[in-house]
Amino acid sequence: MSDKEAAPGSAKSGASGPDAGNKREGPGNKPVPRAKQKPAAAGGPQGQGRHSLRVNERIVFLHIAKCAGSSLAVLLASNFPENEVFHRRDDVLGTLNSDTLRSYRFFHGHFTKHSVDAVPGPKRIVTVLRDPRERIVSLYHFWRSHKPEVVERLNLRGPRIARQRPLLEFLKSKEPEVTVSIDNHMVRVMLGSLNLNQSQGFRLQDRDYAVETAITNLKRFNYVAFADTLDEDVRMMMPILGLAGADGLPRLNTFETLDANRNFEKIAREESTDEVRAELDRLTVSDRLFYRRARDIRHTLRCPYPS
Repeated sequence: MSDKEAAPGSAKSGASGPDAGNKREGPGNKPVPRAKQKPAAAGGPQGQGRHSLRVNERIVFLHIAKCAGSSLAVLLASNFPENEVFHRRDDVLGTLNSDTLRSYRFFHGHFTKHSVDAVPGPKRIVTVLRDPRERIVSLYHFWRSHKPEVVERLNLRGPRIARQRPLLEFLKSKEPEVTVSIDNHMVRVMLGSLNLNQSQGFRLQDRDYAVETAITNLKRFNYVAFADTLDEDVRMMMPILGLAGADGLPRLNTFETLDANRNFEKIAREESTDEVRAELDRLTVSDRLFYRRARDIRHTLRCPYPS
């Protein structure tokens, strides 16, 4: 889905997510595929009994890159007509007026917690978390797998840098479009009203405060899933969101399936080394604390009532 298709009349904005600095007409901006949906149970348009999604409620999926989010987005979107689905890769929600946002009922993209708050009316918010080190390695290989002609045609700066550098050198990158995507990215996304922008100078100096704030904001979500237990999580998540389930969760944008997309090519995965592992540890100190805390309280991160 292109920017114009996703949000007619919306304003353009700089990115703050994992594609920061990249043009948004990229290979991932396609209409969302439709999952094969199960018949809805009694209780409303989407079904699912007493937790049924009401007509004035919205679903917001804060998609952290390379956390198996594309698969979940397809399933969630299948519960809504296409004209009610807002899909943007950049973090633009806070730049749009309420009337524009009210015309949609399902939002998904590489947003931040701060911008999600701009969605008007009652809403149910979900996200998926992944081991921070695994997420960075996956992002590197995903960016690196973009075909050279696609990178140049769309001026995709993150993938260009990934293609030019081996993993260790990539992890030491100083360019903002890379650092914002790999330097404690999950905590940055969850820090709410703190305006991180794309500041390379932001170092999360008060780590305990940053992690605690990120966890506090995460507790406001209706469901927090985890990439390694996504199938199990989705079975519990859909009734809580008041949505119908589907016959299986699609697997999209995985390393094994990318070569089926004409914008990508199959590449060899780099082996990890002690130096690589040390850099990954350096880049994820806050994210790992946040991730462990989230896993410890995962059974409390489930709420059927809209915020």
